[in-house]
Amino acid sequence: MLNLKDIKIENLDNLKCKNICYYTSFLFLINTIIAFNYNYIVYGLVFLFLFITSTLYHYEKNCKYQVIDKIAVYTVVIYGGYIFIKKIIEKKNKESINYKNIMYMFIIIVTFLSTIYLYYVGYIYNKYCYDPNKFKSECTHGILHFISMIGHLFIIIF
Repeated sequence: MLNLKDIKIENLDNLKCKNICYYTSFLFLINTIIAFNYNYIVYGLVFLFLFITSTLYHYEKNCKYQVIDKIAVYTVVIYGGYIFIKKIIEKKNKESINYKNIMYMFIIIVTFLSTIYLYYVGYIYNKYCYDPNKFKSECTHGILHFISMIGHLFIIIF
């Protein structure tokens, strides 16, 4: 029987695209397309910017690209937060807070807190996205891409 612990990838730099995060960056294209489809043009452009910077950084691992990628990440977080709060206020004013909207808000908040936990708690304790094992850190960071993609999709459709 195959045991996952027996599989070792010791040097991801020898792989063609270097890491998993390069591929998971393509998830941000889903947000781009859905945002444009829902007529959130700025949100779509911000996600397109994030897709470009994320794929460049995760392919090249260049310090310049890392800084630009962090700017794109913070732009998405701030703009997504702005849209989320704006939608909550609009729904509250229209008195249209129902079970479905509460579930959407719950999912958005949980996905946001999950990304914070994986990234910043991982940074503090050298775990998750900052695990010394490069394969584990790349997998966790890829999961972070997926979780954030889901959270922002819910912001768009909320």
